[in-house]
Amino acid sequence: MSKFAILRSRLDKAETIRRQYEAIWKDITYYVAPNRSNFISTNSNHYASKVVPNIYNTTAIQAAEMLAATLYSGLTNDSTKWFSLKVKDLELQNVDSVKRFLEAASNKMLEIFTSPESGFSQQNHELLLDLVTYGTGCIFLEESEKDVIKFSSRHLNEIYIVEDYTGIVDTVFRKFNLTARQLKQQFGDVVDSIPLIKGALESDPDREVEIVHAIYPNSDYSDSGKAKGRFKYNSCYLMGDMETVIMEGHFYELPYLVPRWAKRVGEIYGRSPAWNAIADIKSVNTMEETMLKASQKRVNPPLLVADDGVLQPVRTYPNALIYGGLDSTNYQARIQPLNMVGDLSINESMIEKKNKSIRDIFYIDQLVF
Repeated sequence: MSKFAILRSRLDKAETIRRQYEAIWKDITYYVAPNRSNFISTNSNHYASKVVPNIYNTTAIQAAEMLAATLYSGLTNDSTKWFSLKVKDLELQNVDSVKRFLEAASNKMLEIFTSPESGFSQQNHELLLDLVTYGTGCIFLEESEKDVIKFSSRHLNEIYIVEDYTGIVDTVFRKFNLTARQLKQQFGDVVDSIPLIKGALESDPDREVEIVHAIYPNSDYSDSGKAKGRFKYNSCYLMGDMETVIMEGHFYELPYLVPRWAKRVGEIYGRSPAWNAIADIKSVNTMEETMLKASQKRVNPPLLVADDGVLQPVRTYPNALIYGGLDSTNYQARIQPLNMVGDLSINESMIEKKNKSIRDIFYIDQLVF
């Protein structure tokens, strides 16, 4: 079996595993991250067109944003030096020349993190949002043409991961779409040899083509320094059929960073605060909808109208005159508001309890206040 057939088989298995998580990811998208596109299992590369439910309570949305922002400011704040470098050898750690080197190296790294060209600040915030909502995030590191390290957060909808025997992610598949013109920009003249892309460039440059980027361990890796074995990971860009190769390459380290908030034994993808809060989130959204309808009925209640004798349309706007609204013989009202019963304060108390539960699950009161 060719290596590309093996990769296709591994991707099929990774898709099957991820499909178990997509139902909860859909709910989280609807109620916690509505600005993120939906997840679907039939074709994970396209966004779902299913109508999302109306959002009546934004506590979870705000809590996720606040938790991600708090983590960012506390862990990777641009205004502080949030990391340092050390060596394993404790004796070397105290050598002045080594200290100066490590200080210079950490300053250079911080310069990369804070530079606008790298995009780390914005992309890291997106990563943290995915982490606190879906429980799994992904960010891609690549070197640009100007020798600048670029960070780009990847939508979890595109990512399929596989672990090694220790539970560490060592294989990543990314399924995504690029137009023929974008493929030409990224890969250059290499795509001219692919009939599908070449034809699209000539007739329809904006035609989308499905691409699979596979990163997996290099079986020939060794510390000997040999050209083929010195790279720890193989990289391969293929067409969606997993048979047409666009470009192959190598990486010293895994370029896809896939942090997970919390992971249960036997699971691959992470769990987040939103996982724990989704029941309260859906409940309070329904309660808020009911509360709005009840309040609207209180303010603008249904009217009880006699089935005869009222000749003019019932007007309910301010200063309106309703002709026929009174019986001309006994001056009894022929139109009366329906008496709405029920204590809305009970519902308000229940909603506040749910909101507090959601904030507690997202650690808002502990971290923010």
